[in-house]
Amino acid sequence: MKSSPLATLKNNTQRFNAKHAVDAKTTLRLKAAAWCQPLNVFEGFYGSGEMRKRAWSNADYWVGCDTEPWKAGQEPRLVGDNRIALRSLDLGRFNVFDLDAFGSPWDQLLIISERRQWDMGEHGSIVITDGTSMNLRLGSVPKSLAQLVGVSSRRSSGNGLELQSQGLLAWCEVSHVRPVDIFSARGDTCAVMKYSCVNFEGL
Repeated sequence: MKSSPLATLKNNTQRFNAKHAVDAKTTLRLKAAAWCQPLNVFEGFYGSGEMRKRAWSNADYWVGCDTEPWKAGQEPRLVGDNRIALRSLDLGRFNVFDLDAFGSPWDQLLIISERRQWDMGEHGSIVITDGTSMNLRLGSVPKSLAQLVGVSSRRSSGNGLELQSQGLLAWCEVSHVRPVDIFSARGDTCAVMKYSCVNFEGL
């Protein structure tokens, strides 16, 4: 019997120590790069540029965004709130959305679901870092995640990782795409950062 997408996500989950987080994030992004050709990337949280160097250096088209201004000699990128960028850019130019957030990536994912339409069979990928596990444990759900999965933003405590997984599948549903592979990794640290890659195709 074929496993469900949620079962696939659970089976593909790996655990890592904090010092191995960069390697785990790179591995997930390389899975997206292998799935999406040509490789057209929107990187919403540029940070130090580590993922640009490790995973997206061979991208056919790349746009980065960060709140910190770039300096002379650095790679040009958008400066400001990536949610504004996602509402302003032609998202049809991208087939990979990299959201390496320290907090919640769900506002950005909801914008992408509303503004990016996928052709039938078109390959795409979302690669996210979700740092909301602690809030979820305390019963606080990001509003965008709550909207996707149909729960209250204030709920009793429960399995936050399960809710994050449900959010990924709900995103696929509202985006009219079929998840082909879902990979996930999480760290054994107090922050419990969860890293995920969803490779999908348009319906």
